[in-house]
Amino acid sequence: MKLFRRRAPVLLIAAAATLGCSSATDGVSDEAERPYAGWQERGVASLSEGDIEELLEGAGHGYALSAELNGHPGPAHVLELAADLEIDDEQRDEVEAIHSEMNAAARDLGEQLVAAEFAIDEAFRAGTDASAVEDLAERSAAVEARLRATHLHAHLDTTAVLNDDQIRRYGHLRGYADGHDGHDASHGDHDPHADHGSHGGHGGAQDQPAND
Repeated sequence: MKLFRRRAPVLLIAAAATLGCSSATDGVSDEAERPYAGWQERGVASLSEGDIEELLEGAGHGYALSAELNGHPGPAHVLELAADLEIDDEQRDEVEAIHSEMNAAARDLGEQLVAAEFAIDEAFRAGTDASAVEDLAERSAAVEARLRATHLHAHLDTTAVLNDDQIRRYGHLRGYADGHDGHDASHGDHDPHADHGSHGGHGGAQDQPAND
């Protein structure tokens, strides 16, 4: 009996600590199990307000990172860094044309993508079936693929306008020097005006305006 009395306070403390830990864990667990709480209020379930804004403005949305991080500059940032890159008037005109064409195409495709994602939401709200879902998902994916290609092509077109020194400088200025101090070897040293009569002919394929 005396032994039990001595141990009782210890048992009570241990029990209280266990309950406290359980309560804290429950809070974390609840949060982890409800990662989308509040998202039901979104205009489009799969897109945040920021996502929609970027898409409608023709912004990059990270679609051209494969190009940007592998030695192929994007037109928006080339224009931002024009003084540091020492681009001439002819280069500026070409890059501005690339960016303008890209932005127009990206805005149109961005609007289509938002509409396609909204259509998926509407289908589920109204009740849908497997075949309809597959069709809607494929439509959205096709638009997104065209949008990404638009941004990626812009980087190719912009790279063709610049000389090797400008491309290397761009990598340093953008902080990529450790990984890539230029473009891939297949581009080679060249006179940009000798092999770039137009800005690509990709039907509006260009870079993310200001965030790629």
